[in-house]
Amino acid sequence: IYSIAINKCKDYMKSWHYRNTIINEKFFSFMRDSKKTPEELLIEKSNNKELEKAIWSLPLKYREVFLLYYYQDLNLEEVSEALGIPISTVKTRLYRGKEKVKKSFIPKYRGELHG
Repeated sequence: IYSIAINKCKDYMKSWHYRNTIINEKFFSFMRDSKKTPEELLIEKSNNKELEKAIWSLPLKYREVFLLYYYQDLNLEEVSEALGIPISTVKTRLYRGKEKVKKSFIPKYRGELHG
């Protein structure tokens, strides 16, 4: 029984299926490498600073909702309780705050993308 099992294993190791699987795994492991290049890290860091600047330039009522929701990870109800305002007001301020950030943040980068 042992010799049969050993021979079956050897046959499998020699098979096209096994070799193809091993080659594909090695090939695609290089493609899965998600490490960013120094340039990509620098661009990401720069974008994060610009985004942070845009958030800090928001009026206080939008900025406080943004900070509590996105940076303190509070849900809508918790933000509502913390600020003493209705949940619908929290939602509105989040929406309007995002729109203001988009207007101040995105136009700077549109020119870079097209030209």
